[in-house]
Amino acid sequence: MEKVFGLPATELALVMTALMVVIFSIIGIGAARRFILVKMGSRNIPRRKGQSILIVIGLMLSSAIIATSLGIGDTVRYSVRSVALDFLGPTDEIIKGPGRQLVGEEYFDYFEFERIQQLTQDNKNIDALLPLIEINLPASNDDLELAESNMRVRGVGGAYSDNFDKLENLQGQIVSISSLSDDETYINLGASETLKVGRGENISIYTRSGKVEYTVRDVLKNGGLAGGGRSPYILFDLNTLQQLLDKEGRITNIWVSNAGTGQDSLDLSEDVTKFLRTELTDANVATEIFSILQTKKIPDLLFEESKSVRQTDKKTSETLGQMSENLEANKFGDDFIKDISDYQTQLTILGILDKSGLQEEAGSILVLSSTLTTLRVDDQKSDSIRLAERVASGVTTIFSIFGSFSIMVGMLLIFLVFVLLAAARSTELGMARAVGLKRRDLVQLFTYEGTIYAFLAAIVGTLVGVGLSFGLVFILKDLIDTDDFAITPYYSIISLLISFSSGLILTFITVVFSAYRASNLNIVVAIRGLKDEFVKKAPDPMRKKILDFAWNLIFPVKLILRIARGHGNRVGNLVLLQICPF
Repeated sequence: MEKVFGLPATELALVMTALMVVIFSIIGIGAARRFILVKMGSRNIPRRKGQSILIVIGLMLSSAIIATSLGIGDTVRYSVRSVALDFLGPTDEIIKGPGRQLVGEEYFDYFEFERIQQLTQDNKNIDALLPLIEINLPASNDDLELAESNMRVRGVGGAYSDNFDKLENLQGQIVSISSLSDDETYINLGASETLKVGRGENISIYTRSGKVEYTVRDVLKNGGLAGGGRSPYILFDLNTLQQLLDKEGRITNIWVSNAGTGQDSLDLSEDVTKFLRTELTDANVATEIFSILQTKKIPDLLFEESKSVRQTDKKTSETLGQMSENLEANKFGDDFIKDISDYQTQLTILGILDKSGLQEEAGSILVLSSTLTTLRVDDQKSDSIRLAERVASGVTTIFSIFGSFSIMVGMLLIFLVFVLLAAARSTELGMARAVGLKRRDLVQLFTYEGTIYAFLAAIVGTLVGVGLSFGLVFILKDLIDTDDFAITPYYSIISLLISFSSGLILTFITVVFSAYRASNLNIVVAIRGLKDEFVKKAPDPMRKKILDFAWNLIFPVKLILRIARGHGNRVGNLVLLQICPF
């Protein structure tokens, strides 16, 4: 994950690992100077194996809970990212129709693709464009009487598909859309398994005009242009599908692939989206919307909404905040055009205006929005990756919040374990004090022993946490079994470092406090095996008694004088005087 508890995961792992190294360095230096204390502290571990195992099991609680939370978060993030990358392949942005058609697929003219080609030919951030039609149609295998009512069908521009993405058959050979004849089609593995159709067999497609049979040229591997996940897809040449649907010269989407691969192409998404939205937006209409949003303190409303959603939707918060600043500064430019041409941003602004009683302004913007863009640009892949991060962070936070109570109980358990260990070894510790060990030596002795327990508990707890996270993931995998989303168990090295180091550090801190408390014993009482209640507490020194008595007199008088002189908050002073009169 990129963030854990709102902090950058990589930096957090480095800091915690460095802190762990510092702790071990201090322990190592102390152990090297007085190794006899290490021997005295560690000799009981192999002697009492059953007790040592129980202690390690008790101490591993925090590591196990943290490791489980991070493991589930990693799995969710990895699964959502994998699905997004598998479905989209090299596609970073998708250009769609202007959004004026509410039902069914929205077609637009093919010349829009040619126009965008000319606009982007000098843009080095854009690597390739691909025109296509995407639609859902019924399909069947008449020989086996199998049918799929909602088969996903793609018509791909064969002249551009080879440069956009590679298509491989099940044997690993590269195939091309342009090699298809008018009566042939490709299907992916999902469609082959759904309809039990193989290479060279026939498949029927149903449209409003009736049924048309095609020959399966080859079966392709799932992923990218061939369709991600286990979803069934049928691929045609664009011209063939246009003729089948009676949509010559029309398309539904233009896919955009950025330069570079992986994270490099994702880093360019914002610039490419901004460029495309600026080119495909009517500047005059955007100016009219800008003028409307400057009236009736609408910038203040946007700023307030930005603050209210800062924790739940960071992207929307940043967009509204930037838009509010641009409106206040009367700064109309590409940033405003990019933001206002986003469909989700438009809906958010309309909701804010309607909630604030500005229905007239909302209606005006709604009318203008219909003519704002000739085509819509969706930052599809980047949005999917952000969704993965947001969901993973939320899942980790939820599990960590619930697990924090168990972690606190585990820390109390650690404290109790060492107090009981000290009580069980009171005679041994008393003898050690009698022959010359000081209290700080006992603290070191317990710290060395506790460090060994903490190290073993961190290892076992992390392994148990990883196992538990994978176990929960497999349970979720059985519950969520769809063609569009597959859960894949995953655990990152960063999360492994965080869970191990955080569990060890928490346990070590508790061990040090416990060691200090356990070292507080009376030599005579410890040797005789008596309880601490038999030890008479030494009387307080006269100086301490005088200071306590003086404070009990001065404190109420001081407060009364402050009230009389009107200094400070009178109500607060009176309340404090009532709570702490002496």
